[in-house]
Amino acid sequence: MEYRFNMSNNNFELQLNKKARDHKVINSKDHHIFIVWSKARTKETEIIDDLQKNLRIKYISDIQWTKKNMGDNFHRLYNFLPSGRPSQKSKEVGENSFLIIVVEDIKPQYGYRKDASGRLKIVNTKVVDLKNKYRSWFSDKYLIHSSDTPEEFQRNIGLFYSFDEISNILNSNFDMSKFNNSNRDLLGADEWASVNQLFSVLNICTEYLVLKSPKKIYPSAAKISGDIDILCSSKREFICVTNAKKINGYENFYKIKVSGEELLLDIREVGDGYFDINWQKDALSRREIYENRFFTLRPDDSFFFLLYHSSVHKKFDMGKYGLKLDKMSEILGSSFKHINFKNPNDRANILKGFFLANDYSFTMPDDQKVLINVDFACKLSQTNKILMLSYLFLHKVNVMPRNLINSSKRFLKKSPLMVSLVSFVRSIKF
Repeated sequence: MEYRFNMSNNNFELQLNKKARDHKVINSKDHHIFIVWSKARTKETEIIDDLQKNLRIKYISDIQWTKKNMGDNFHRLYNFLPSGRPSQKSKEVGENSFLIIVVEDIKPQYGYRKDASGRLKIVNTKVVDLKNKYRSWFSDKYLIHSSDTPEEFQRNIGLFYSFDEISNILNSNFDMSKFNNSNRDLLGADEWASVNQLFSVLNICTEYLVLKSPKKIYPSAAKISGDIDILCSSKREFICVTNAKKINGYENFYKIKVSGEELLLDIREVGDGYFDINWQKDALSRREIYENRFFTLRPDDSFFFLLYHSSVHKKFDMGKYGLKLDKMSEILGSSFKHINFKNPNDRANILKGFFLANDYSFTMPDDQKVLINVDFACKLSQTNKILMLSYLFLHKVNVMPRNLINSSKRFLKKSPLMVSLVSFVRSIKF
């Protein structure tokens, strides 16, 4: 998805293409979602009538969330980390049933608008202006929600409905005389029905890839041993979509429930130093779909990442990694035929060539629990050991305050008294 400025009408035009989040491209047209929260339903008839005049209505559903999951449903929809506690949003917009309205804009126009957080973004101006108009009909500010870009539409609707349900919604003619009614939480609210359901939702809602061993991610959660290594563009978004819960004492380890089993996730995000930020971005941009189930590294990225990970983040184990690297290198051609992976100089030279060609470099992870093989890091970055150890020490000192702040936040969030106190202080107008 990209925007191009049209000089003839001074508007941005959305270019929809095959790079949409889902590999099947569910959003080949300009679709959006409106949510009329329960406190705004006094004017639902007027809103629906006005939407019909401006957009094509594809679907309307009356939805009621369970009391148990309502807090995290709001958190996840609005991209706040799920906490298991009530959400302030439910008090603002109401806890009773609400309307979901899916629309299509036949002649979309895109331009800059400020959102509720003050961010100036390129959005569908008609959709955002309609949302703001409906909001102005109420004394409470945010009783109407809408997506403002196709990406946000995919993220929103993907939390409510499966891929097949979304396809039916977008490709059917809706009977305005019949609203759909359902009592349903966001997908994954209690647990995920299957591994395939989990990844199907991820494919729609967020940008991610599986870093290692895709063959070991079986459709049955009970057969998966160890953790699944993930790289994503936004860790917060990934956690909200998966409804993942943090494992105490770790910055990157989370757990989710899939068909009664606990699945462990090791979540890395762009910019966390786990490997070069430009490589992380490039890897996500050229990711591939594995067996039509989930996204993974392209074969060459997979080879170079395993070589980097096994040499920099581990003390290289030939028995564990050598055979894998040999098999992977065969796919990449004759340039890798005579490499001795047991030799650290050979491994370093391959990575240096790959880095030089792509302007990548060795990076220090923000996660201090990641081991750094100092000797290999010195070879790779052509730095002497004293400088490397100094760099490692300074990096740990630099990251320490951030980790302390994060630990303090987690402590405060565990105390209902402290949460109430912080909420009270925030509500005071100075």
